[in-house]
This record gives sequence, structure tokens and C-alpha cells, in this order.
Amino acid sequence: MRRLVLALCIIAMILVSSILYAAPVEIRYIYWGSTEELQFREDMIKIFEQKHPDIKVIREGNPPAEYDRKLTAQLTAGNAADVINMCNDWWGQRGRQGAFADLTPFVKKDKLDLAKLFWTFPIKSMQSPGILEGLPYILKTQALFYNKRLFDEAGLAYPNDNWTWDNFLEAAIKLTKGEGPQKQYGVVGFPTINAAWMYGGEITSSNMKIVVANNPKTLKGIQFLRDLIFKHKVMPTQAEFQAMGTGVRFSTGKGGMMIDYSWSVAWLQQAMKDPWDVAQLPMDPATKKRYPECRADGLAIYSQSKNKDAAWELVKAFATDPDIQRYIAKNEGIPALKSVALSPEHLNTFKEGFRPYNKKAFVDAVSYAKLQPFGGYYNELGTAWTREMDLVLLGKQSPEEALAKFQKVGNEILKRLTK
Repeated sequence: MRRLVLALCIIAMILVSSILYAAPVEIRYIYWGSTEELQFREDMIKIFEQKHPDIKVIREGNPPAEYDRKLTAQLTAGNAADVINMCNDWWGQRGRQGAFADLTPFVKKDKLDLAKLFWTFPIKSMQSPGILEGLPYILKTQALFYNKRLFDEAGLAYPNDNWTWDNFLEAAIKLTKGEGPQKQYGVVGFPTINAAWMYGGEITSSNMKIVVANNPKTLKGIQFLRDLIFKHKVMPTQAEFQAMGTGVRFSTGKGGMMIDYSWSVAWLQQAMKDPWDVAQLPMDPATKKRYPECRADGLAIYSQSKNKDAAWELVKAFATDPDIQRYIAKNEGIPALKSVALSPEHLNTFKEGFRPYNKKAFVDAVSYAKLQPFGGYYNELGTAWTREMDLVLLGKQSPEEALAKFQKVGNEILKRLTK
């Protein structure tokens, strides 16, 4: 009897030991980034691994220019990483190829209330027909950047939440002065997508079935943008932009305002000597609505992964772990988790060496932001849009001609893509 008990004890000890000292499950994670961004994600992975010693993350970081090629090669070979860094402006390209597992069962199993945890926009933008492709972990939105010194010298009040596009134009005119290469412009950055949306215009139908860009509201916005260059002369011509780009003009004090993304904060903190800040985009005077763009980086699970449960833990942690989300906030990203993004800790704390700025302008934009319809699966549509808008900004065709041509070509593209 003693021998039997002893044998059972030994077996139990072996079983417990094997559980305690089992090798961690390995999952591969492919992602992109500059040197600084790669380190940023490395630090996030370390936080995850400290909390999940049973999971080992194999890092597959890539420079941005190489990422798509490497991911495509992996998917083609059928050996993609378990976890894939993705962006909502892919517009379902990979999902349509069957690359991603549907995260809905995992969300239901863990009883995650996505509507409570996240804003509607990032979640909706990571869905492709029939599946939830990914969960967001960091957001990137737009705001109006302005040079405080130039506003002070012009005797202008800084942009505020009540500004309309009429106020924007008035300030741009007063900020513009001088001639030649040293001319100071009121506006040095204004994406055409924002011009299309600024008065409530649209480029495509909400279901991406047809192009609707040739409409009065979109036309009004594109005409406004063209007038900044050729009528009011408060924005550089395309030739002048080629000589000196948006970022250089603004950071060297040769531009009063620009519409740009939250990712520009970091380099401006380093490159710009003049004091600057950001405000929400101006409103349509008639509707009092704003239309900024938002992008989101998220994580997806490879549909053929053999370690989906472990992969899900990384996806879930990046999106919902408060410590990881606070790390994102600490490093000047916009956390996808609403509770962290809206916290005073995030809104009022800045990275060491950074000057305080209006973070709330970026965070507020998430709740009413739009997704540009040109990425990923619809990249060909974006190429057609850029071609026509470039001709408008060069003064070689009217906004009416451009929108009519784009709508015709765009509908041909969508008809082919949505078969």
C-alpha cells in the first residue's frame, strides 16, 4: 500500500512539475515601424509577457516600406504570423482574402462589451463583410495645428471650438504676408479629403457601392480649397510645395495653420522653435459639424494560426489592458481604450521634454471622425482621386470637371471591385 501511495505521489509531482515548467506557447507577431516605433511595440510586448509567462512572443518587426511585401509573402506561402498588425484604412483588403480569423467568438467568450470599451468608429472600421477583423489599440486623428507666434503678431485670437470655416479663411488672409520664397502663408496643409467633407460632402455611398462625389457639398469644399491657392493666395501652389513641403513650412514659421494628424506632434516637438498648439477642425457654418479623419492600428489573428487562443490573449491585451494602454498614452499615442484616452492622466500629462498642447482636440475628434475610402482594397479608387485633385490644385481643370471625371471612372472601378 505504501508503495502504491508513494508511486501516486511521484506521478502527481511529475504532473505538477510538467505543468509548472512547461515551455511557453510561442506565437509570432508581425508588425511595422520606424526605429522608435519598433521599440515602442517591443516595450508593449514586454508588458504583455510579464503578465503572461505562459506565452512567448516571437517578434517580426519590419520597416514600414517592407511590411506589406513581407506580409503578402507570408500569406501567399500559408505561414503568416499568428498575430498581424493591421490598420483600418486597409478597408477589408486582407479580410476579403481570408487572411483574418473572425474575432467575434473570442469577444463573446470573454464577454467584452465593445460599445463600452471603445468608440464606435474604430470598431466599425475594423469590420469587413461578415467578420470582426481586429481590435484597435492606438488611434490617430486630425486637428488644426497653428503657430501661436504668427497669430500673436497678426493680432488674432487663437482658433477655438466655435470656429467655422469662415473664421478659418479670415485668419488665413490676415496671416498671409510677403512675396517670393520667404512669403508667409496663412495655410500650408489642407488634405483634399478634408475639403471634400468640410461642408458635409461625400465621396462614396456608405456601402462603398457607388461614387457620389459629384454633388454640391463636395464641390463647394473642393472649390474652397482651390480658392485658397488661386483666389485668396493664402496657400502655396503645388510648385511651391515641391520646393518646400508642408512640414518644413510650418515648422520654420512660414505658415500659420495646417490640418495634420496626431502623429505629427512628436516631430514638431523636436523640430519647431515657435510656440504652437492644436484645435479641433473648424465647423461647417450651416450645420456646426466637423469631419476629421481617424485611423486606427489594431491586431488581427491569422485565420490559419494553430495558436489562436494564445494569439487572442495578445490581441485582447494590446486593446484592453490598462497598463499597455497607459503606456501608449505616456508616449503620446491616443489610446483606443476610452477610459484611458479620456482620463485626466492622459489629457494633462506629457512625455518628458514635450511642451503641453491640446490633446483633447485629438481625442474629441474620434467620436465624429470619418474613414477615408481609399485604402487597401479600394486603393485604385484613391489613385483616381489623387490624379483628378492634383489637376485642380495645379489649376489645370475646374473642380466641376474633376468631380465629374472622378465619378465616372470611380464607378467603373467600384463596379469591378464589388462584383
